[in-house]
Amino acid sequence: MFWKLQKEDIATSNEQDNNKLNFQLYQFITNYDERKPHNEKISIEQIRRDDLSIVLDGQQRLTSLYIGLKGNA
Repeated sequence: MFWKLQKEDIATSNEQDNNKLNFQLYQFITNYDERKPHNEKISIEQIRRDDLSIVLDGQQRLTSLYIGLKGNA
């Protein structure tokens, strides 16, 4: 399931705004390393796009599909 958001609707890491969404975002695994099985966290400040599609469900399945299609670098 995808959730389309605007970057401006998500609170930054040092922002306390009750009108904005406050949650942790994670990157897709693009270079699989069995010693690091968890996705790395990413802050909203690191994202360069203004319109976002957030994956709400199926993160593991989508990451596995990505690795299957792109391979391990």
